[in-house]
Amino acid sequence: VYALFHLFLILFCLVRFWQAKHWSEVSSRKIWWRVLTGGYVLLGLVNLVVLYKTATRGAILGFGFGLIISALLIIWRGREEGEKKFRRIAWVTLGLAVLVIGGFFAVKDSSWVAGSETLSRFASISATDRTTESRFMVWNMSWQGFKERPILGWGPENYILVFNKYYDPGMYNQEPWFDRSHNVIFDWLINAGALGLLSYLSLFVISLYLLWWKKNNLSVTEKSLITGLLAAYFVHNIFVFDNLVSYLLFFALLGYVHFKSTEETQNFVSPATALPKSQWPLAPVVITVAILFLPTFYWLTAKPWLANRTLIQALSLQKYPQEELARFKKVFAYQTFASTEASEQLINVALNVARNQSVPIEDRSALASLARDQMAETIKREPENARYPFFLGSSLSRFGLYDEAKTYLNKALELAPRKQAILFELGGLSVNQKKFDEALNYFRQAYELDKSYSEAQKLYAVGAVYSKNLPLATTILEDGAKKDPSFLLDERLVQAYGEIKQANALTALWQKAIVAHPEFEKAVMDFIADLKERGVIK
Repeated sequence: VYALFHLFLILFCLVRFWQAKHWSEVSSRKIWWRVLTGGYVLLGLVNLVVLYKTATRGAILGFGFGLIISALLIIWRGREEGEKKFRRIAWVTLGLAVLVIGGFFAVKDSSWVAGSETLSRFASISATDRTTESRFMVWNMSWQGFKERPILGWGPENYILVFNKYYDPGMYNQEPWFDRSHNVIFDWLINAGALGLLSYLSLFVISLYLLWWKKNNLSVTEKSLITGLLAAYFVHNIFVFDNLVSYLLFFALLGYVHFKSTEETQNFVSPATALPKSQWPLAPVVITVAILFLPTFYWLTAKPWLANRTLIQALSLQKYPQEELARFKKVFAYQTFASTEASEQLINVALNVARNQSVPIEDRSALASLARDQMAETIKREPENARYPFFLGSSLSRFGLYDEAKTYLNKALELAPRKQAILFELGGLSVNQKKFDEALNYFRQAYELDKSYSEAQKLYAVGAVYSKNLPLATTILEDGAKKDPSFLLDERLVQAYGEIKQANALTALWQKAIVAHPEFEKAVMDFIADLKERGVIK
Protein backbone atom coordinates (compact mmCIF):
# COMPACT_ATOMS: atom_id res chain seq x y z
CA VAL A 1 0.00 0.00 0.00
CA TYR A 2 2.99 2.29 0.53
CA ALA A 3 4.10 1.71 -3.07
CA LEU A 4 0.49 2.05 -4.26
CA PHE A 5 0.17 5.55 -2.79
CA HIS A 6 3.51 6.67 -4.14
CA LEU A 7 2.80 5.49 -7.68
CA PHE A 8 -0.20 7.81 -7.87
CA LEU A 9 1.63 10.63 -6.09
CA ILE A 10 4.47 10.34 -8.64
CA LEU A 11 1.96 10.52 -11.50
CA PHE A 12 0.37 13.54 -9.83
CA CYS A 13 3.75 15.29 -9.55
CA LEU A 14 4.55 14.52 -13.19
CA VAL A 15 1.22 15.95 -14.31
CA ARG A 16 1.75 19.14 -12.33
CA PHE A 17 5.23 19.35 -13.79
CA TRP A 18 4.05 18.86 -17.36
CA GLN A 19 0.98 21.08 -17.28
CA ALA A 20 1.09 24.06 -19.61
CA LYS A 21 0.72 26.62 -16.84
CA HIS A 22 3.98 25.38 -15.33
CA TRP A 23 5.86 25.25 -18.64
CA SER A 24 7.21 28.77 -18.38
CA GLU A 25 8.70 27.97 -15.00
CA VAL A 26 10.84 25.13 -16.31
CA SER A 27 11.54 26.01 -19.95
CA SER A 28 14.42 28.27 -18.99
CA ARG A 29 15.99 25.47 -16.94
CA LYS A 30 15.67 22.51 -19.32
CA ILE A 31 18.41 20.52 -17.66
CA TRP A 32 16.56 20.60 -14.34
CA TRP A 33 13.32 19.80 -16.10
CA ARG A 34 14.90 16.67 -17.60
CA VAL A 35 16.56 15.65 -14.34
CA LEU A 36 13.34 15.96 -12.35
CA THR A 37 11.28 14.20 -15.00
CA GLY A 38 13.78 11.37 -15.11
CA GLY A 39 13.83 11.20 -11.32
CA TYR A 40 10.04 10.88 -11.15
CA VAL A 41 10.04 8.20 -13.83
CA LEU A 42 12.81 6.26 -12.07
CA LEU A 43 10.98 6.46 -8.72
CA GLY A 44 7.81 5.29 -10.43
CA LEU A 45 9.53 2.28 -11.98
CA VAL A 46 11.11 1.34 -8.63
CA ASN A 47 7.76 1.52 -6.84
CA LEU A 48 6.09 -0.42 -9.66
CA VAL A 49 8.67 -3.22 -9.40
CA VAL A 50 8.33 -3.29 -5.61
CA LEU A 51 4.54 -3.48 -5.85
CA TYR A 52 4.75 -6.31 -8.38
CA LYS A 53 7.30 -8.23 -6.30
CA THR A 54 5.10 -8.10 -3.19
CA ALA A 55 2.57 -10.27 -5.07
CA THR A 56 -0.14 -8.52 -3.04
CA ARG A 57 -3.20 -9.06 -5.18
CA GLY A 58 -5.37 -6.47 -3.45
CA ALA A 59 -2.84 -3.68 -3.93
CA ILE A 60 -2.07 -4.61 -7.55
CA LEU A 61 -5.75 -4.90 -8.44
CA GLY A 62 -6.34 -1.58 -6.68
CA PHE A 63 -3.58 0.06 -8.72
CA GLY A 64 -5.04 -1.18 -11.99
CA PHE A 65 -8.59 -0.19 -11.01
CA GLY A 66 -7.42 3.25 -9.88
CA LEU A 67 -5.63 3.87 -13.19
CA ILE A 68 -8.75 2.93 -15.14
CA ILE A 69 -10.92 5.24 -12.99
CA SER A 70 -8.44 8.10 -13.48
CA ALA A 71 -8.31 7.51 -17.24
CA LEU A 72 -12.11 7.44 -17.57
CA LEU A 73 -12.48 10.67 -15.59
CA ILE A 74 -9.82 12.42 -17.68
CA ILE A 75 -11.52 11.34 -20.92
CA TRP A 76 -14.95 12.40 -19.61
CA ARG A 77 -14.07 15.72 -17.98
CA GLY A 78 -10.74 16.75 -19.51
CA ARG A 79 -11.98 18.82 -22.44
CA GLU A 80 -10.03 22.01 -21.79
CA GLU A 81 -7.13 22.95 -24.03
CA GLY A 82 -4.46 22.13 -21.47
CA GLU A 83 -5.92 18.65 -20.85
CA LYS A 84 -5.84 17.33 -24.42
CA LYS A 85 -2.45 15.64 -24.15
CA PHE A 86 -3.55 13.94 -20.96
CA ARG A 87 -6.75 12.70 -22.65
CA ARG A 88 -4.60 11.03 -25.30
CA ILE A 89 -2.50 9.40 -22.57
CA ALA A 90 -5.74 8.30 -20.86
CA TRP A 91 -6.97 6.61 -24.06
CA VAL A 92 -3.62 4.82 -24.37
CA THR A 93 -3.88 3.74 -20.72
CA LEU A 94 -7.33 2.25 -21.29
CA GLY A 95 -6.10 0.45 -24.39
CA LEU A 96 -3.15 -1.00 -22.51
CA ALA A 97 -5.44 -2.06 -19.66
CA VAL A 98 -7.65 -3.99 -22.10
CA LEU A 99 -4.60 -5.62 -23.69
CA VAL A 100 -3.04 -6.58 -20.34
CA ILE A 101 -6.27 -8.01 -18.92
CA GLY A 102 -7.19 -9.85 -22.12
CA GLY A 103 -3.64 -11.09 -22.67
CA PHE A 104 -3.39 -12.39 -19.12
CA PHE A 105 -6.57 -14.44 -19.44
CA ALA A 106 -5.25 -15.83 -22.73
CA VAL A 107 -1.98 -17.08 -21.20
CA LYS A 108 -2.91 -17.64 -17.53
CA ASP A 109 -2.54 -21.42 -17.86
CA SER A 110 0.92 -21.24 -19.46
CA SER A 111 4.06 -22.54 -17.75
CA TRP A 112 5.77 -19.16 -17.53
CA VAL A 113 2.79 -17.74 -15.63
CA ALA A 114 2.93 -20.71 -13.26
CA GLY A 115 6.63 -20.00 -12.74
CA SER A 116 5.97 -16.44 -11.57
CA GLU A 117 4.89 -16.05 -7.94
CA THR A 118 2.93 -12.87 -8.66
CA LEU A 119 1.23 -13.99 -11.88
CA SER A 120 0.45 -17.47 -10.54
CA ARG A 121 -1.32 -15.88 -7.56
CA PHE A 122 -3.55 -13.97 -9.96
CA ALA A 123 -4.11 -17.03 -12.15
CA SER A 124 -5.25 -18.98 -9.09
CA ILE A 125 -8.02 -16.52 -8.20
CA SER A 126 -11.32 -18.37 -8.09
CA ALA A 127 -14.24 -19.01 -5.77
CA THR A 128 -12.56 -22.26 -4.68
CA ASP A 129 -9.09 -20.75 -4.12
CA ARG A 130 -7.91 -21.38 -0.54
CA THR A 131 -7.37 -17.69 0.18
CA THR A 132 -10.68 -16.70 -1.43
CA GLU A 133 -12.58 -19.30 0.55
CA SER A 134 -11.00 -18.10 3.78
CA ARG A 135 -11.97 -14.49 2.97
CA PHE A 136 -15.60 -15.47 2.45
CA MET A 137 -15.63 -17.41 5.71
CA VAL A 138 -14.04 -14.57 7.67
CA TRP A 139 -16.45 -12.06 6.16
CA ASN A 140 -19.42 -14.26 7.06
CA MET A 141 -18.13 -14.51 10.64
CA SER A 142 -17.83 -10.71 10.67
CA TRP A 143 -21.39 -10.36 9.42
CA GLN A 144 -22.64 -12.57 12.25
CA GLY A 145 -20.75 -10.43 14.75
CA PHE A 146 -22.15 -7.23 13.23
CA LYS A 147 -25.71 -8.52 13.52
CA GLU A 148 -25.15 -9.07 17.24
CA ARG A 149 -23.90 -5.51 17.82
CA PRO A 150 -25.00 -3.43 14.81
CA ILE A 151 -24.90 0.15 16.09
CA LEU A 152 -21.56 0.66 17.86
CA GLY A 153 -19.84 -2.65 17.17
CA TRP A 154 -17.48 -4.51 19.48
CA GLY A 155 -14.87 -1.79 20.00
CA PRO A 156 -11.46 -1.23 18.38
CA GLU A 157 -9.08 -4.19 18.25
CA ASN A 158 -11.79 -6.61 19.35
CA TYR A 159 -12.22 -8.61 16.15
CA ILE A 160 -10.67 -11.64 17.88
CA LEU A 161 -13.81 -11.87 20.06
CA VAL A 162 -15.99 -12.23 16.96
CA PHE A 163 -13.50 -14.64 15.41
CA ASN A 164 -13.67 -16.88 18.48
CA LYS A 165 -17.42 -16.77 18.97
CA TYR A 166 -18.42 -17.29 15.33
CA TYR A 167 -15.42 -19.34 14.21
CA ASP A 168 -16.09 -21.34 11.04
CA PRO A 169 -14.60 -24.86 11.36
CA GLY A 170 -13.84 -24.73 7.65
CA MET A 171 -10.98 -22.37 8.56
CA TYR A 172 -8.93 -25.31 9.81
CA ASN A 173 -6.33 -24.99 7.04
CA GLN A 174 -5.76 -21.28 7.65
CA GLU A 175 -3.73 -19.46 10.27
CA PRO A 176 -5.29 -20.20 13.67
CA TRP A 177 -5.97 -16.66 14.94
CA PHE A 178 -7.29 -13.69 12.93
CA ASP A 179 -7.30 -10.21 14.47
CA ARG A 180 -8.78 -8.54 11.35
CA SER A 181 -11.55 -9.43 8.93
CA HIS A 182 -9.32 -8.53 5.94
CA ASN A 183 -11.99 -6.16 4.65
CA VAL A 184 -12.28 -2.49 5.56
CA ILE A 185 -16.10 -2.58 5.51
CA PHE A 186 -16.35 -5.45 7.97
CA ASP A 187 -13.46 -4.13 10.07
CA TRP A 188 -15.35 -0.92 10.69
CA LEU A 189 -18.64 -2.73 11.26
CA ILE A 190 -16.93 -4.78 13.99
CA ASN A 191 -14.84 -1.95 15.44
CA ALA A 192 -17.50 0.75 15.51
CA GLY A 193 -20.74 -0.62 14.05
CA ALA A 194 -22.85 0.99 11.35
CA LEU A 195 -22.15 4.48 12.73
CA GLY A 196 -18.42 3.91 12.52
CA LEU A 197 -18.62 2.59 8.96
CA LEU A 198 -20.70 5.59 7.85
CA SER A 199 -18.17 7.92 9.45
CA TYR A 200 -15.32 6.18 7.61
CA LEU A 201 -17.11 6.19 4.23
CA SER A 202 -17.97 9.86 4.70
CA LEU A 203 -14.24 10.65 4.45
CA PHE A 204 -14.28 9.42 0.83
CA VAL A 205 -17.58 11.13 0.03
CA ILE A 206 -16.45 14.49 1.46
CA SER A 207 -13.11 14.21 -0.34
CA LEU A 208 -14.84 13.67 -3.68
CA TYR A 209 -17.15 16.60 -2.95
CA LEU A 210 -14.20 18.87 -2.19
CA LEU A 211 -12.39 17.68 -5.31
CA TRP A 212 -15.17 17.94 -7.87
CA TRP A 213 -17.87 20.27 -6.51
CA LYS A 214 -15.96 22.70 -4.27
CA LYS A 215 -13.93 25.41 -5.96
CA ASN A 216 -10.20 24.67 -6.06
CA ASN A 217 -7.27 25.26 -8.39
CA LEU A 218 -6.65 21.61 -9.24
CA SER A 219 -6.84 20.61 -12.90
CA VAL A 220 -9.15 17.87 -14.14
CA THR A 221 -6.21 15.51 -14.55
CA GLU A 222 -5.00 16.19 -11.00
CA LYS A 223 -8.49 15.64 -9.61
CA SER A 224 -8.79 12.44 -11.62
CA LEU A 225 -5.51 11.05 -10.28
CA ILE A 226 -6.45 11.81 -6.67
CA THR A 227 -9.84 10.17 -7.27
CA GLY A 228 -8.09 7.17 -8.83
CA LEU A 229 -5.82 6.93 -5.79
CA LEU A 230 -8.82 6.96 -3.44
CA ALA A 231 -10.43 4.22 -5.55
CA ALA A 232 -7.22 2.16 -5.60
CA TYR A 233 -6.81 2.49 -1.84
CA PHE A 234 -10.42 1.47 -1.24
CA VAL A 235 -10.15 -1.59 -3.49
CA HIS A 236 -6.93 -2.60 -1.72
CA ASN A 237 -8.73 -2.35 1.63
CA ILE A 238 -11.53 -4.65 0.47
CA PHE A 239 -9.04 -7.51 0.66
CA VAL A 240 -6.57 -6.40 3.32
CA PHE A 241 -6.68 -3.93 6.23
CA ASP A 242 -5.24 -0.59 7.27
CA ASN A 243 -2.00 -0.15 9.18
CA LEU A 244 -0.04 2.78 10.54
CA VAL A 245 1.72 3.47 7.23
CA SER A 246 -1.47 3.44 5.16
CA TYR A 247 -3.25 5.67 7.70
CA LEU A 248 -0.42 8.23 7.62
CA LEU A 249 -0.56 8.43 3.84
CA PHE A 250 -4.37 8.38 3.67
CA PHE A 251 -4.86 11.20 6.18
CA ALA A 252 -2.04 13.22 4.61
CA LEU A 253 -3.94 12.92 1.30
CA LEU A 254 -7.19 14.02 2.96
CA GLY A 255 -5.36 16.98 4.48
CA TYR A 256 -4.04 18.00 1.07
CA VAL A 257 -7.51 17.77 -0.51
CA HIS A 258 -8.94 19.93 2.28
CA PHE A 259 -6.11 22.44 1.93
CA LYS A 260 -6.64 22.78 -1.84
CA SER A 261 -10.37 23.32 -1.33
CA THR A 262 -9.79 26.20 1.13
CA GLU A 263 -6.52 27.58 -0.21
CA GLU A 264 -8.03 30.61 -1.92
CA THR A 265 -10.37 31.56 0.94
CA GLN A 266 -8.05 31.32 3.93
CA ASN A 267 -6.74 34.48 5.52
CA PHE A 268 -3.65 33.50 7.45
CA VAL A 269 -2.91 35.60 10.53
CA SER A 270 0.46 35.64 12.17
CA PRO A 271 0.30 34.37 15.77
CA ALA A 272 2.47 37.31 16.78
CA THR A 273 -0.21 39.79 15.63
CA ALA A 274 -3.29 37.72 16.45
CA LEU A 275 -3.51 39.09 19.97
CA PRO A 276 -1.92 41.97 21.79
CA LYS A 277 1.29 40.98 23.51
CA SER A 278 -0.29 41.36 26.93
CA GLN A 279 -2.95 38.77 26.02
CA TRP A 280 -0.61 36.16 24.56
CA PRO A 281 0.80 34.03 27.44
CA LEU A 282 3.24 32.16 25.24
CA ALA A 283 5.71 31.07 27.91
CA PRO A 284 3.12 29.48 30.24
CA VAL A 285 1.56 27.64 27.28
CA VAL A 286 4.90 26.24 26.14
CA ILE A 287 5.81 25.19 29.67
CA THR A 288 2.41 23.52 30.21
CA VAL A 289 2.64 21.62 26.92
CA ALA A 290 6.17 20.48 27.74
CA ILE A 291 5.14 19.31 31.20
CA LEU A 292 2.26 17.31 29.71
CA PHE A 293 4.25 16.03 26.74
CA LEU A 294 7.25 14.55 28.50
CA PRO A 295 5.43 12.06 30.79
CA THR A 296 2.98 11.22 28.01
CA PHE A 297 5.85 10.51 25.63
CA TYR A 298 7.55 8.35 28.23
CA TRP A 299 4.47 6.27 29.11
CA LEU A 300 3.05 5.86 25.59
CA THR A 301 6.22 5.74 23.47
CA ALA A 302 9.45 5.28 25.40
CA LYS A 303 8.28 2.54 27.76
CA PRO A 304 6.75 0.33 25.05
CA TRP A 305 9.90 0.80 22.95
CA LEU A 306 12.10 -0.21 25.87
CA ALA A 307 9.87 -3.21 26.58
CA ASN A 308 10.01 -4.25 22.94
CA ARG A 309 13.80 -3.95 22.79
CA THR A 310 14.17 -5.94 26.02
CA LEU A 311 11.84 -8.66 24.72
CA ILE A 312 13.93 -9.05 21.56
CA GLN A 313 17.05 -9.31 23.70
CA ALA A 314 15.38 -11.97 25.86
CA LEU A 315 14.41 -14.04 22.81
CA SER A 316 17.99 -13.94 21.52
CA LEU A 317 19.39 -15.55 24.69
CA GLN A 318 18.23 -19.13 24.16
CA LYS A 319 21.37 -20.58 25.80
CA TYR A 320 21.22 -18.51 28.96
CA PRO A 321 17.93 -19.14 30.80
CA GLN A 322 18.91 -17.09 33.85
CA GLU A 323 19.49 -14.01 31.70
CA GLU A 324 16.30 -14.75 29.78
CA LEU A 325 14.38 -14.86 33.04
CA ALA A 326 15.84 -11.53 34.15
CA ARG A 327 15.03 -9.84 30.84
CA PHE A 328 11.49 -11.19 30.72
CA LYS A 329 10.93 -9.92 34.27
CA LYS A 330 12.18 -6.53 33.11
CA VAL A 331 9.71 -6.55 30.19
CA PHE A 332 6.80 -7.22 32.54
CA ALA A 333 8.06 -4.60 35.01
CA TYR A 334 7.54 -1.91 32.35
CA GLN A 335 3.78 -2.69 32.51
CA THR A 336 3.01 -1.85 28.89
CA PHE A 337 0.88 -3.46 26.20
CA ALA A 338 4.01 -5.42 25.25
CA SER A 339 3.37 -7.67 28.27
CA THR A 340 0.71 -9.58 26.32
CA GLU A 341 3.08 -10.47 23.49
CA ALA A 342 5.85 -11.20 26.00
CA SER A 343 3.65 -13.68 27.90
CA GLU A 344 3.04 -15.65 24.67
CA GLN A 345 6.72 -15.66 23.81
CA LEU A 346 7.66 -16.71 27.33
CA ILE A 347 5.33 -19.73 27.10
CA ASN A 348 7.25 -20.94 24.03
CA VAL A 349 10.62 -20.28 25.64
CA ALA A 350 9.61 -22.13 28.81
CA LEU A 351 8.47 -25.16 26.81
CA ASN A 352 11.73 -25.24 24.84
CA VAL A 353 13.86 -24.90 27.97
CA ALA A 354 11.83 -27.59 29.76
CA ARG A 355 12.97 -30.12 27.15
CA ASN A 356 16.63 -29.18 27.63
CA GLN A 357 17.96 -31.52 30.29
CA SER A 358 21.26 -29.62 30.46
CA VAL A 359 19.48 -26.66 32.06
CA PRO A 360 19.25 -26.88 35.88
CA ILE A 361 15.80 -27.89 37.12
CA GLU A 362 15.45 -24.72 39.22
CA ASP A 363 15.97 -22.53 36.11
CA ARG A 364 13.40 -24.49 34.13
CA SER A 365 10.93 -24.25 37.01
CA ALA A 366 11.47 -20.51 37.39
CA LEU A 367 10.79 -19.88 33.70
CA ALA A 368 7.70 -22.10 33.72
CA SER A 369 6.36 -20.42 36.85
CA LEU A 370 6.84 -16.92 35.44
CA ALA A 371 5.22 -17.98 32.15
CA ARG A 372 2.18 -19.37 33.94
CA ASP A 373 1.78 -16.31 36.18
CA GLN A 374 2.12 -13.79 33.36
CA MET A 375 -0.23 -15.62 31.02
CA ALA A 376 -2.73 -15.77 33.88
CA GLU A 377 -2.38 -11.97 34.19
CA THR A 378 -3.00 -11.64 30.45
CA ILE A 379 -6.18 -13.70 30.80
CA LYS A 380 -7.35 -11.35 33.57
CA ARG A 381 -6.78 -8.37 31.27
CA GLU A 382 -8.61 -10.01 28.36
CA PRO A 383 -11.07 -12.49 29.90
CA GLU A 384 -13.15 -12.86 26.72
CA ASN A 385 -10.26 -13.81 24.43
CA ALA A 386 -10.01 -17.59 23.90
CA ARG A 387 -6.45 -17.36 22.58
CA TYR A 388 -4.81 -16.94 25.97
CA PRO A 389 -6.53 -19.65 28.04
CA PHE A 390 -5.85 -21.97 25.08
CA PHE A 391 -2.13 -21.15 25.15
CA LEU A 392 -1.90 -21.51 28.90
CA GLY A 393 -3.94 -24.72 28.99
CA SER A 394 -1.85 -26.25 26.20
CA SER A 395 1.42 -25.42 27.92
CA LEU A 396 0.24 -26.65 31.32
CA SER A 397 -0.81 -29.92 29.68
CA ARG A 398 2.72 -30.34 28.30
CA PHE A 399 4.10 -29.75 31.78
CA GLY A 400 1.84 -32.54 33.06
CA LEU A 401 -0.45 -30.25 35.09
CA TYR A 402 -3.56 -31.80 33.59
CA ASP A 403 -6.26 -30.64 36.01
CA GLU A 404 -5.19 -27.00 35.88
CA ALA A 405 -4.73 -27.24 32.11
CA LYS A 406 -8.24 -28.59 31.68
CA THR A 407 -9.71 -25.63 33.55
CA TYR A 408 -8.16 -23.17 31.10
CA LEU A 409 -8.92 -25.28 28.03
CA ASN A 410 -12.57 -25.55 29.04
CA LYS A 411 -12.62 -21.76 29.40
CA ALA A 412 -11.19 -21.44 25.90
CA LEU A 413 -13.78 -23.89 24.55
CA GLU A 414 -16.54 -21.88 26.17
CA LEU A 415 -15.36 -18.77 24.32
CA ALA A 416 -14.66 -20.56 21.01
CA PRO A 417 -16.91 -23.65 20.97
CA ARG A 418 -16.34 -24.47 17.28
CA LYS A 419 -12.54 -24.35 17.21
CA GLN A 420 -11.12 -27.83 16.56
CA ALA A 421 -7.66 -27.03 17.98
CA ILE A 422 -9.12 -26.61 21.46
CA LEU A 423 -11.00 -29.92 21.20
CA PHE A 424 -7.78 -31.60 20.03
CA GLU A 425 -5.96 -30.35 23.13
CA LEU A 426 -8.74 -31.53 25.42
CA GLY A 427 -8.78 -34.91 23.69
CA GLY A 428 -5.03 -35.32 24.01
CA LEU A 429 -5.17 -34.30 27.66
CA SER A 430 -7.86 -36.93 28.30
CA VAL A 431 -5.68 -39.58 26.63
CA ASN A 432 -2.82 -38.66 28.96
CA GLN A 433 -5.20 -39.02 31.90
CA LYS A 434 -6.32 -42.44 30.61
CA LYS A 435 -9.87 -41.12 30.22
CA PHE A 436 -10.28 -42.69 26.80
CA ASP A 437 -14.07 -42.43 26.42
CA GLU A 438 -13.84 -38.74 27.23
CA ALA A 439 -11.06 -38.34 24.68
CA LEU A 440 -13.16 -40.07 22.02
CA ASN A 441 -16.00 -37.67 22.73
CA TYR A 442 -13.77 -34.61 22.22
CA PHE A 443 -12.29 -36.00 19.00
CA ARG A 444 -15.76 -36.88 17.71
CA GLN A 445 -16.94 -33.31 18.30
CA ALA A 446 -13.95 -31.93 16.38
CA TYR A 447 -14.52 -34.32 13.47
CA GLU A 448 -18.24 -33.57 13.21
CA LEU A 449 -17.58 -29.83 12.97
CA ASP A 450 -16.01 -30.39 9.53
CA LYS A 451 -15.65 -33.94 8.21
CA SER A 452 -13.29 -32.87 5.43
CA TYR A 453 -10.57 -32.09 7.99
CA SER A 454 -8.23 -35.09 7.72
CA GLU A 455 -6.44 -34.33 11.00
CA ALA A 456 -9.76 -34.39 12.86
CA GLN A 457 -10.68 -37.65 11.13
CA LYS A 458 -7.36 -39.22 12.12
CA LEU A 459 -7.62 -38.14 15.76
CA TYR A 460 -11.18 -39.46 15.85
CA ALA A 461 -9.76 -42.83 14.82
CA VAL A 462 -7.01 -42.55 17.46
CA GLY A 463 -9.64 -41.87 20.10
CA ALA A 464 -11.67 -44.86 18.92
CA VAL A 465 -8.60 -47.11 19.21
CA TYR A 466 -7.78 -45.96 22.74
CA SER A 467 -11.39 -46.56 23.81
CA LYS A 468 -11.14 -50.04 22.20
CA ASN A 469 -13.89 -49.34 19.70
CA LEU A 470 -12.00 -51.10 16.88
CA PRO A 471 -14.92 -51.40 14.43
CA LEU A 472 -15.38 -47.62 14.55
CA ALA A 473 -11.62 -47.04 14.19
CA THR A 474 -11.44 -49.41 11.20
CA THR A 475 -14.35 -47.67 9.47
CA ILE A 476 -12.77 -44.23 9.95
CA LEU A 477 -9.32 -45.32 8.82
CA GLU A 478 -10.54 -47.22 5.76
CA ASP A 479 -12.54 -44.18 4.71
CA GLY A 480 -9.46 -41.98 5.03
CA ALA A 481 -7.26 -44.49 3.19
CA LYS A 482 -9.60 -44.44 0.18
CA LYS A 483 -8.57 -40.83 -0.51
CA ASP A 484 -4.92 -41.28 0.44
CA PRO A 485 -3.38 -44.52 1.79
CA SER A 486 -0.66 -42.50 3.57
CA PHE A 487 -3.49 -41.51 5.93
CA LEU A 488 -2.67 -44.77 7.74
CA LEU A 489 0.97 -43.87 8.33
CA ASP A 490 0.89 -41.97 11.58
CA GLU A 491 2.96 -42.55 14.72
CA ARG A 492 -0.06 -41.76 16.90
CA LEU A 493 -1.93 -44.70 15.39
CA VAL A 494 1.01 -46.98 16.11
CA GLN A 495 1.09 -45.80 19.73
CA ALA A 496 -2.68 -46.17 20.15
CA TYR A 497 -2.83 -49.72 18.74
CA GLY A 498 0.26 -50.62 20.78
CA GLU A 499 -1.38 -49.28 23.95
CA ILE A 500 -4.28 -51.74 23.61
CA LYS A 501 -2.05 -54.59 22.34
CA GLN A 502 -3.73 -54.69 18.92
CA ALA A 503 -0.85 -53.85 16.57
CA ASN A 504 -2.01 -56.61 14.20
CA ALA A 505 -5.19 -54.67 13.51
CA LEU A 506 -3.16 -51.76 12.14
CA THR A 507 -0.95 -54.14 10.16
CA ALA A 508 -4.09 -55.61 8.59
CA LEU A 509 -5.17 -52.15 7.48
CA TRP A 510 -1.75 -51.54 5.89
CA GLN A 511 -1.92 -54.87 4.04
CA LYS A 512 -5.38 -54.09 2.73
CA ALA A 513 -4.20 -50.69 1.49
CA ILE A 514 -1.18 -52.31 -0.22
CA VAL A 515 -3.49 -54.68 -2.12
CA ALA A 516 -5.49 -51.70 -3.38
CA HIS A 517 -2.38 -49.57 -3.98
CA PRO A 518 0.74 -51.74 -4.58
CA GLU A 519 2.98 -48.66 -4.71
CA PHE A 520 2.03 -48.03 -1.08
CA GLU A 521 4.20 -50.95 0.13
CA LYS A 522 7.45 -48.97 -0.11
CA ALA A 523 5.94 -46.13 1.94
CA VAL A 524 4.96 -48.62 4.66
CA MET A 525 8.43 -50.17 4.74
CA ASP A 526 10.09 -46.74 4.96
CA PHE A 527 7.67 -45.72 7.73
CA ILE A 528 8.42 -48.85 9.79
CA ALA A 529 12.17 -48.40 9.28
CA ASP A 530 11.95 -44.82 10.53
CA LEU A 531 10.01 -45.89 13.65
CA LYS A 532 12.60 -48.56 14.41
CA GLU A 533 15.48 -46.15 13.89
CA ARG A 534 13.94 -43.71 16.37
CA GLY A 535 13.19 -46.48 18.85
CA VAL A 536 9.42 -46.08 18.67
CA ILE A 537 9.00 -49.80 17.88
CA LYS A 538 11.33 -52.79 18.08
